[in-house]
Amino acid sequence: SFKGFEGTLVVNSSLSYIGINSGIKENTRKNFTCAHELGHYCMDINTSDAEFSCSKDEIEIFKKSIQPMELRANIFASELLMPRFLYKELVDAHDPSWDNIKKLAQISQTSLTATAKRYVDLTEHACVLIVSVDGKILWFNKSKYFSFYPNMEDRVVPYNTHAYSAFKGKLPPDDFDTLRIEDWFCEARVN
Repeated sequence: SFKGFEGTLVVNSSLSYIGINSGIKENTRKNFTCAHELGHYCMDINTSDAEFSCSKDEIEIFKKSIQPMELRANIFASELLMPRFLYKELVDAHDPSWDNIKKLAQISQTSLTATAKRYVDLTEHACVLIVSVDGKILWFNKSKYFSFYPNMEDRVVPYNTHAYSAFKGKLPPDDFDTLRIEDWFCEARVN
């Protein structure tokens, strides 16, 4: 078990290895962490000796505020585990739903968050993934056909939404919900 980080990449002249924190329970998270570190190996090694140690706040997170190198490694991992040339056809074959995203996650052995993000990246539908923790929006990813931006000023999950109810202990529905634009996008900007 690594203290403070999820994965590590160590490269030197005689040996290179990727280590994954044994405390990670989900195989999907282990897969993404390994692919993330492989991304560092493929894109960020420019000497014979290098070491990367990546925290939970850097892996499988797609906030624009993380270091560009970490964001790039996450995009690499997403493309490696859910390649566009295979996934695009699978995404196009079905309307957005949690059931379809769960099926895709099983196929690629990736988390629902990573899979939903990839789905939004590739879909022709107008949709948005909003990731929140403890009632606060962490980051969002919108499809190219979704023309609004969530209000990120205070980052509070809106009161009259399924997400808010989930933070209060109520199970959210399995189906996607049609959003009321004014709930999530109070100060929406159009592309």
